[in-house]
Amino acid sequence: MMCKVDEQKGLVIEKTYQNKKQARVFMHYITEVSRRQLKDKIDHSKYLAIMSDGSTDSAVLEEELLYTRVRQAGKVQVHFDGIQAVEKPNAENITAAIIKMKREVCEDEERAHRLELTFKDAVKSCPQCTKLDDLLSSLYVFYHKSKLNRANLKNSFKVLGMKPLIPTRVEGTRCLAHLFRALDHFLRGYKA
Repeated sequence: MMCKVDEQKGLVIEKTYQNKKQARVFMHYITEVSRRQLKDKIDHSKYLAIMSDGSTDSAVLEEELLYTRVRQAGKVQVHFDGIQAVEKPNAENITAAIIKMKREVCEDEERAHRLELTFKDAVKSCPQCTKLDDLLSSLYVFYHKSKLNRANLKNSFKVLGMKPLIPTRVEGTRCLAHLFRALDHFLRGYKA
């Protein structure tokens, strides 16, 4: 398409470059340059926010979109980072997709870990998030420390005809994955 526009402007473009294979090569390099530019913006920004949004395409496949918001020279910029298909739109799969895309943008583990710690710090300043964290942690300890409580919970699931979802730990090296898994188990197992 761009080659045709260039031809209309009078530029001579060889036919060698006007095929799907070459388009894929050009897209690869354009993507790499864009990623490097975004990585540079992230490295030099004092403000960073990660946003995600879910979408369902025409084939009814669930996909997660990732955006990065940075502030440079007093201006806030939002960048599209990627799109990732998720097998099932639950907390665990969505978290895994977000972390995968975040790592592709950030490229190294240290920066990805720093982003998780930033999220954790932001959550601490929110009273509702702190209460939710305390609730999930208390549920984990209540059912983890007592075999009787855990057995009673499993029986409740059995009576309701549901798969047992034991509360999981909120804290861990992958705090986002732990939080989303604990929240997912709580929400899906609330009836029990």
